[in-house]
Amino acid sequence: MKISAGCPEFTSFIDVDDHDFLNPANMESAVINYLSKTKQSVPDNPFGLVKVALESLVFKYRICFEQLEKILSFSIRNVHIIGGGSNNLVLNQYTANATGKKVFAGPGEATSIGNIAVQSIANGLVKTIKDARVIIKNSFSIKEYEPCDSKKWDKAFIRYKESLKLS
Repeated sequence: MKISAGCPEFTSFIDVDDHDFLNPANMESAVINYLSKTKQSVPDNPFGLVKVALESLVFKYRICFEQLEKILSFSIRNVHIIGGGSNNLVLNQYTANATGKKVFAGPGEATSIGNIAVQSIANGLVKTIKDARVIIKNSFSIKEYEPCDSKKWDKAFIRYKESLKLS
């Protein structure tokens, strides 16, 4: 978190679903080109670009959660991040901040763990998927992130939606 700490917050936003980010030859160039094309300020260092990308990504999460909650007619209280992304402390905290939801992060090797669980069930070593989940929960530490700075993130979210013309 310290690397991007010196970079200003919420300077610019990208639409992470934009076609330019589908499979660019160079992601840094793609972000710079998008910001230039949309007449937004371009950070002067790679850490600022990462901050723009992460802030934009978690705001997209928030939009998705809002859409899901509307369809489901109930509120989603927690976010579970598994796999490699669960190791990104900044992404996890930003997710909590942007969505206002508690984040549970881990385990990092979710694919391998899931494979082992399924094989254990298939070979009769574990009876049910419910049992496998209990074993996994008791075998790996899960880091929790609480939302903070809600007003600041809510205000920036309004700007994010305006920049993508989602208001």
